[in-house]
Amino acid sequence: MLIMINTKEKILEKSAELFLSIGVKAITMDDVSSSLGMSKKTLYNHFSTKKVLIKETLTFFFNRIDKIIEEINSRDLNAIEKWLVTLEEISSVVHIDDKGSCSLQIKKYYPNIFEEVQAQQWEIIRRNFHKNLSQGMLEGLFREDFDMDLFIRFYYSGILNIEEHSIFEGINLSYKELKKKFIEFQIRSIATEEGIKELERIL
Repeated sequence: MLIMINTKEKILEKSAELFLSIGVKAITMDDVSSSLGMSKKTLYNHFSTKKVLIKETLTFFFNRIDKIIEEINSRDLNAIEKWLVTLEEISSVVHIDDKGSCSLQIKKYYPNIFEEVQAQQWEIIRRNFHKNLSQGMLEGLFREDFDMDLFIRFYYSGILNIEEHSIFEGINLSYKELKKKFIEFQIRSIATEEGIKELERIL
């Protein structure tokens, strides 16, 4: 049983790497099995279709992201440090292509999966940002006179729209750099004077 679990996780790890770097449309089940050096039969024993593989890979991916954020939240850092460290560490672990094409392709070709995964993604962001914003208020880094729930929704919507890369044509910034700029603008919008000083110290 342990061998089966390890094999499945190995497939999910490799699939996440391939989908994020190349996109879900171009990658076939043959590509996944070949990159792992395993037979297609073994792959299909764990995942009956490409659609099933995509769904389980994305669930696996977001669970991994959630664990990374939880670990960062346990560190002795202030709220702004945690926000920026989260971007850096997720970017270093998850090699996303500069166009964010994976999520755009899922939205286009697998809309039902996209909706399910988006719900999981939203819950991770909502829960962790509520903790971060609450911490920042207690530390005097964030103001207390804004609607936290509405802010988190605006933030989530903005992060998703960064993936609509055509909006940013002509701007000489990578996908990661765009996200960092977006986060900086969001922090400035809710930061106290002390919070802005802390942000500028880190940047």
